[in-house]
Amino acid sequence: MKKTFFSVISSFAQDHIQQDGKYFVRDGGPALFICDSLKKLEVPFELFSGSGPCKTEIEIIHGVERGTFASACAISLTQDVRGDAVIISTLLDEFPLEACATIRGAIGIDLQGYVRKEKKEQKKFSVDPQIARCWKVVKVTAAEAAMTDPDILADQKQRVLIVTDGSSPVQIWERGNFFELTPKKIEVRNSLGAGDRFLTAFMVASQAGSSIRSAGEFALEHVGRILENQLDTRNTRANLANTFDTP
Repeated sequence: MKKTFFSVISSFAQDHIQQDGKYFVRDGGPALFICDSLKKLEVPFELFSGSGPCKTEIEIIHGVERGTFASACAISLTQDVRGDAVIISTLLDEFPLEACATIRGAIGIDLQGYVRKEKKEQKKFSVDPQIARCWKVVKVTAAEAAMTDPDILADQKQRVLIVTDGSSPVQIWERGNFFELTPKKIEVRNSLGAGDRFLTAFMVASQAGSSIRSAGEFALEHVGRILENQLDTRNTRANLANTFDTP
């Protein structure tokens, strides 16, 4: 597979967790999983991140996580973004979307953080359509799509839009054409980072010349292979098809 140079604009996190009367800290954040997948796929990259990890406070009750982001360090572009492809995935809105207009590489963005920020204020996520048209690939969950300006999503379907929805097939629009991919059902001990890994592998494959369908299949395979061997840090089990809504 032909490999291109990637730029990553993303945040690390430090999760402070209370579970069953115990308190512990774990590393996380989309940057952790994106960078790890790029390394596994042997793709060279550069990273733009904040001055430190975002701090999260998480309480786990009966296996369900409820968390808040105590802080998020701003991400600024201190130098030119050199990547042929650029992956953007934040925890909140720590990277200003207006800066997308200055990026020359093909942008793949996970809107999770921006939707999360607006949801806290009971608003739908929206952005200047001229900025949105800078994005080659957008990934959202079905829940995030419901909290996003429908005009932005409708326009994105003319490029590439990926919508995941728990156990349902992954929905993909490419230039107005729609298809679905069904994730392979496997036993998963820890689903952390599945969505970010999917977007990463998808961008790697599509930039290497794969069709959008083939890129989606490659991404599902990549995620499944990693999750099958990932350590159980949350004492939860799920099918691969149920992993993509994990924050």
